[in-house]
Amino acid sequence: MLTIGKVTVRGANWLLLITLALQLVIGACIGLGIKWYTHTVGYSFAEQPKLYSTIILVEVFAVLIPTLIYLARKKVNVRETLRLNPIAWRTSFMIVILALSGQFVALLISIPMNIFLSLFGQLPPASVPIPNTLEECLIGALIIGFFPAICEEILSRGVLLRAYELRGTKAAIVISGLFFGIMHMNLQSIAATTFLGMFLAYIVIKTNSIYAAMLAHFVNNFFSMFWGYFAKGYTDQMTTEFGLVILGIMLASVFIFMVTFVIFRSHLPPIALIPSISSRAKHMKAAFVNTPVMITVVLYVLMAGVLMAEIMKILPVK
Repeated sequence: MLTIGKVTVRGANWLLLITLALQLVIGACIGLGIKWYTHTVGYSFAEQPKLYSTIILVEVFAVLIPTLIYLARKKVNVRETLRLNPIAWRTSFMIVILALSGQFVALLISIPMNIFLSLFGQLPPASVPIPNTLEECLIGALIIGFFPAICEEILSRGVLLRAYELRGTKAAIVISGLFFGIMHMNLQSIAATTFLGMFLAYIVIKTNSIYAAMLAHFVNNFFSMFWGYFAKGYTDQMTTEFGLVILGIMLASVFIFMVTFVIFRSHLPPIALIPSISSRAKHMKAAFVNTPVMITVVLYVLMAGVLMAEIMKILPVK
């Protein structure tokens, strides 16, 4: 029987699987369609427009539309469920600082996994190519900043976080963060995206506004494009001096993130925690021992296997 008026854990789990499967299917169809068109017509698409059009189509049709359909079927109060509440300018400023510094904190967190993977061979290039011109960088930053910030936040911090709050606030932050990491289907960045997922969930709970996560998500993605563009010339010819500069920026960012986070916590009212309904082990069992999430994890493991095969040169790098 369909539970009307609220999102449920079961429904959120199936929505996670459906959106993930659609991302893979739509992405594959676009890739095959472009290859067919190139072979038939003889026209080769530029890499950047091809990537950006794929991002827009996947975010809208695989993530946003299924989530909106689910919310419509549940007949929920959208404003209340998604926390469509305004945030103050001072709070917004702190969120921007947290998002900018958190970019490097996430990068630092991802280093151990990348070092481990590099033991098996050369890591593949970034899934998002670095733009060649400032104009390309600006367009890419706007697209990669805007669409994921809207579509993924409505799914992750809108539906998934709200559904798992039934198990308690802390459990919801952790579980929705883990799902956010899995959603990105990238073993190299799993630690970073999980950290960001938990951070975004926390600021949504703290501010009682999904706009907080949308702003932080946009700033994080937008800035990452510009960082990649301006650092490209230096990373192509890595020197000890540049490596030390990067390390210094990372350490300074960790300090800025921690200080700003403390101010952010004290600036806003305490969170009204929903008490936990079970132990941590039972929370994890409830989240992962069910059909849709187990299928999701299997898909993730398969994608991780493909990455390992590419690193070990069993498969050609894309």
